[in-house]
Amino acid sequence: MDILKVVSCTAMALVGLAGVAMAGKVESHYFPTQEALPVFEPPPSMAREYALFQKTLPFLSEGLVVLSVISFGSQETNVSPQQQQALMAGFNDVYLRIAQDEVMRGVPHSLGYSYQSVTPTQGHYYAYFPDEVTPDTRSIVFLHGFGGNFLYYTWLLKEEFPDAIILLPTYTYSWFDGSLDYLREVEADFVERYPDVKLNKPWLFALSAGGPAGFRIYNAAPEDFAGFVCLASAPLGLRADDFRSDLNIYMLNGATDDRIDIKDVRKMVGQFQKRIPSLQYEEVPGDHFFMLTNREDCFSRIKAYMDSVVENP
Repeated sequence: MDILKVVSCTAMALVGLAGVAMAGKVESHYFPTQEALPVFEPPPSMAREYALFQKTLPFLSEGLVVLSVISFGSQETNVSPQQQQALMAGFNDVYLRIAQDEVMRGVPHSLGYSYQSVTPTQGHYYAYFPDEVTPDTRSIVFLHGFGGNFLYYTWLLKEEFPDAIILLPTYTYSWFDGSLDYLREVEADFVERYPDVKLNKPWLFALSAGGPAGFRIYNAAPEDFAGFVCLASAPLGLRADDFRSDLNIYMLNGATDDRIDIKDVRKMVGQFQKRIPSLQYEEVPGDHFFMLTNREDCFSRIKAYMDSVVENP
């Protein structure tokens, strides 16, 4: 039971190929990094339980970890009974599908990497390749939120964008303070591993706690990306005056999000739209977890925006 409590605390505290045909697959890669990656620090009162959790984590499936976290409900995870019911049903279905997915079979979760006690000397990322790749194949880079780089993200994005090359870099347990330098290390490692692959200019996606990093990275190197899609997040702690005005940004938030105040998000959007007139903002019915619970509406809006940018460069 103590292990499950630690799981709750941590998990909730938790890119085309030219003339090369590849079977659809997902790969997990580690590489040397110069980045000073963050290390998760549990509350002092849970230090002993956390040490035990770290030892057992490699033997636990990601689905078990996630479902155990959600099962604690509102007291430990700030998940309401209504959210708990929807998330349990949604993730139970997702992890059953992942277990049956041949493309995902044998791909290890990265939570043990995310929750080690010493600063990692290696970086990590997942890479998805579609069945057929052409010089026009779309590329996507996804920055995860708080809790780690769940296999769920890789599975979901490959399902929604089966014809895209997708890179999902792991910034230990949260991309909130992630850097452009680290992202470039990931891309450099990918290019070194696949010398026949030339990534098209990728779309940058960021979820939840990864949102601020996505804003910073895209603003620092907009020429590196086709555009930026921010989900369930906002430019927290950032000033609109520090941003370029010629950016392709799409923000999608849950209308009833209780983890990031939607009223504050709307104020930030108003400020940033004065600086970046092309910034588009929409709200989808749902809370912070709409990517799971309102998946069809979420991704239909995202794809429509991406297509509009391609059609109107």
